[in-house]
Amino acid sequence: MLTVHSAKGLEWQVVAVPHVVVDVFPPKRRGSSWLRTVTELPAALRGDAADLPELRVSSDMNRKEVEEALTEHTEGFAERSLTEERRLFYVALTRSEHSLLVSGHWWGKTGSKPKGPSEFLAELPEVDKYIVDEWAPAPVEDEENPIANAARSAQWPVDPLGRRRQDVVDGAEQVRAEIALLRRGKPTAEDQLLLPLEDEDPDGWIRDTDVLLAERAEAMNKRVKVSRWCHRTVNCGRSARSTVKTLPFPGWGTGSSLILSGVLLLGMLVWSYRKANR
Repeated sequence: MLTVHSAKGLEWQVVAVPHVVVDVFPPKRRGSSWLRTVTELPAALRGDAADLPELRVSSDMNRKEVEEALTEHTEGFAERSLTEERRLFYVALTRSEHSLLVSGHWWGKTGSKPKGPSEFLAELPEVDKYIVDEWAPAPVEDEENPIANAARSAQWPVDPLGRRRQDVVDGAEQVRAEIALLRRGKPTAEDQLLLPLEDEDPDGWIRDTDVLLAERAEAMNKRVKVSRWCHRTVNCGRSARSTVKTLPFPGWGTGSSLILSGVLLLGMLVWSYRKANR
């Protein structure tokens, strides 16, 4: 939603122009001349002075003639303002690429007298009689405003949730149910799906051993000298001990590396024992 001035140069597939009624579009208050508005510059000082109505007065005019000249000058400014409003209405009508909706009304939310279509809206059927989808008849004389006199009811205090209250209540009940389960020490329904069925490796030996075996398998896939391969086929245990490499931890000596290697070999033996007894 934006004003017609802001819509200049833009286009949309569907455009709606509402409130094209009397004293709204075009507005009741038209542009007045500089003689009646303090903020307006005199016509002779404006850049568009050539397009403005000219004030024709002279020193030999009497009072009545001067008043008539001033009235004519003011009406000229009002007519010029109406022309500008008509150009603005043309801008509003040409913002649509596909569908254009123009509407007015007889009755507003307030007021005791009907408004009715403005001259701009009334001129549209003259362009094309098939352009009008619905034209409501004028209300009868002395008819009251049905909108202003309609009975209105409201709830007090106003419910801040409105139609969303039931959804909020259902969500709050689910949260309370989950909190009750947590207080009783039971996992929630969603957490039960995430828990492991059984912890088969509480100390992490199997995980560490699998990593070491994977590294050993990768090392074995590399090229091996024929002499070392023959040595492995003859004495597998001694060859395995000879291929164990110390881990390069900063600040560790040779003794620490040997201890770590022994721990890793012990882990391999434990893993083999557990796997054999399954």
